[in-house]
Amino acid sequence: MNENVLRLAEKIQGLLPEEALPIIQDRLISPCFYDLAYLCGIIKEGRPDVPYDRVFDVLGYSPGTLKSMVSCMNDFHKVMKGDLGRRVSLGYFPLDKCLRGVRPGQVCGVMARASVGKTAFACNVVVNIFKRNNPHPVLFLSLEMPAPEIAARIFCIDNREQPSRVEDYFSEAQGDPRVARWARKFQDLVIVDEGSLDIAGVEKCFRDAEGYLGQRIPLVVIDYLGCIKARGASAYERTSNAARDLKALAKKLNTAVLVLIQTSRQGGTGGDPVSLAMARDSGVVEEACDFLLAAWRPELSGDGEQEGLLVVSILKNRHGKTGEFFMYFDRSCLRITERDYDRGMD
Repeated sequence: MNENVLRLAEKIQGLLPEEALPIIQDRLISPCFYDLAYLCGIIKEGRPDVPYDRVFDVLGYSPGTLKSMVSCMNDFHKVMKGDLGRRVSLGYFPLDKCLRGVRPGQVCGVMARASVGKTAFACNVVVNIFKRNNPHPVLFLSLEMPAPEIAARIFCIDNREQPSRVEDYFSEAQGDPRVARWARKFQDLVIVDEGSLDIAGVEKCFRDAEGYLGQRIPLVVIDYLGCIKARGASAYERTSNAARDLKALAKKLNTAVLVLIQTSRQGGTGGDPVSLAMARDSGVVEEACDFLLAAWRPELSGDGEQEGLLVVSILKNRHGKTGEFFMYFDRSCLRITERDYDRGMD
């Protein structure tokens, strides 16, 4: 650190930004951003009641791609307050307690064998969000299933109705105001069912959805990773590139992403425990995700005593603990609820 800057720091310690600015301008003709970042920290240390943004604005410090620790701490404070995007909870207390929220720019993967209930899990997360007093918008990219099917599943889960009864109900309920009332409850949920989107297409959908809603979207759900078009000569390369690009996009859009991931054949019938090595085509999936959840249903391996049990395991957690959680999967309406607390927490 420049000795002149260190001496200057002693003089402005405890001053307001407006009081410190003339002294800085008098002593430093053209301070570099490194000097300004340091002096911003000195002012904030002496006057903790003054917001960082006010200090930055007065001193003319504008954090760019190269961020100082001072600007990073300010950004983290904004994330915690929700000023830089909203932390997303999945709506299951044991899981959310460990994950501490999927934050803007983070990716949470949900990995399971086909037919275990990945899409049902994503739909349950959406229902949990819109059951709150302060729900937030969600963009659901259904790259495999038509949008009406997703809407029907969400209706089943939210109303605890069997799919067969819902089909009969909707065929007769064109003029029923309760249907319109229910749809209005989910008016901030946008579903896109275009197939084979690439990362640029995902970004365009996000921008279009924000323009349609006129507000920020804290969560994007993608069903599923393997349907994202990506460059590469092999399935391994394409999946790897899609996973890396998705992480980069989450940071660019400053939003949380929940992405569903198919296991490889090592995932068995869907009734056996899932490990990190079972992501289909690529181990890069583990690297690209900030959180990686795995799900399996023991009854799919012939364990009749575990009917309805859905095990959700945290395989990777950017914020700490891993372990298994027991859920109850009601196949009649696709509702997933907390069954009891965790097992084997690390």
